[in-house]
Amino acid sequence: VQTVKTSNVVVITGETGCGKSTQIPHILLTSMMEEDASNSATTTTSIIPLGEIICTQPRRISATSLARRVSVEMGDDKPLVRSMVGYSIRGEHKKSPLTTMTYCTTGILLKRLESDPTLAGVSVVVVDEIHERTVQTDFLCIALRRLLEEQEQEEQEQEEQEQEKEEQEQGERR
Repeated sequence: VQTVKTSNVVVITGETGCGKSTQIPHILLTSMMEEDASNSATTTTSIIPLGEIICTQPRRISATSLARRVSVEMGDDKPLVRSMVGYSIRGEHKKSPLTTMTYCTTGILLKRLESDPTLAGVSVVVVDEIHERTVQTDFLCIALRRLLEEQEQEEQEQEEQEQEKEEQEQGERR
């Protein structure tokens, strides 16, 4: 969790069945919720703001079955109904207003990037099965890299503006 908080990109490798697709997103969501709850009490800001976690899968069946499994693991009585976990595949969406973690196909995230190029409200993107090199996965990696570069540039410009403002205020005090 700490590595995700302090890094823009994290690569996680592990054996089949070790929990990369289920446990990692679940742990991140739990951590974000706990941090958000404790920060609400202390009025500090979270390093990873509570926002949507998107987990991409190359196949529709993977997205739906993983969403259902994680929903059950998180204790939902009726998986995917009024749940924090949902899925989105071509032609079918199971999400509620409570949904914070969405499993989707790579194509769905690419489509979302067309209408929401900044992925507003998204805290973490997990690109799963990236070793299964496809044209869609390659395009997604390019798009996410560009998004990160744009965000870094915006943050740098914001810091420079804040520094200039501080220097002006200090000059006026003298």
